[in-house]
Amino acid sequence: INAEYGGPHTKGGFKSTQHDGGPSQIIIESKQYRNKKENRLNTVFEKEPPEEIEKRKLDAQKPLKRLAGKFPSDTYYGELIDIPLRPPWNYEMSKEELEKNEERMFKQYLDNIYNQYQRERLNYFEHNLEVWRQLWRVCELSDILFVLADCRHPLFHFPPSLYRYVVKSMRKPLVLVLTKTDLVPEKNVHLWLNYFKKTFPGLLVTAARSFERDNTN
Repeated sequence: INAEYGGPHTKGGFKSTQHDGGPSQIIIESKQYRNKKENRLNTVFEKEPPEEIEKRKLDAQKPLKRLAGKFPSDTYYGELIDIPLRPPWNYEMSKEELEKNEERMFKQYLDNIYNQYQRERLNYFEHNLEVWRQLWRVCELSDILFVLADCRHPLFHFPPSLYRYVVKSMRKPLVLVLTKTDLVPEKNVHLWLNYFKKTFPGLLVTAARSFERDNTN
């Protein structure tokens, strides 16, 4: 599950297809995706200001500065906002009734976020209801779920709001797999394993590598 399912928070973000409309306009236009199979699951984010894009381009040209010996604080993600929750449903409901309930809930979810937070404080989170619907159904049908995170910067790929949804709300096992561990020192791998186990109770954490470690030297 990609980190874009992690929901909104007040720092950083992921960008893909961009959109100029406000929350109400976005929820209406998401209906169009149901009529176009090829576009149904397109990621829809709010449009990023041109000056912000230029600033990011300039920042990307600067050399990286590694902070040796420092580990992330609890404020890395900023203020977390939970992902939208699927409204209660049952098999006696019609498809139309179910979809209307989900659309009503999602519109309210977006409106509440934009009424509570200034737009510049929010990351660029998913505005396409169809994408969230896929997440809900995958989580409901799954007995266990896995999140793969690059061990070189796992915080960037791990969504705490998804952890809270799966582990706390759905009470299902969630496994975080730290990948590409052969590209970082073994000490760092153990530090990350301990960090996630301590910070996110109930989260199962393991590490994976592409090649066996060479112990001949």
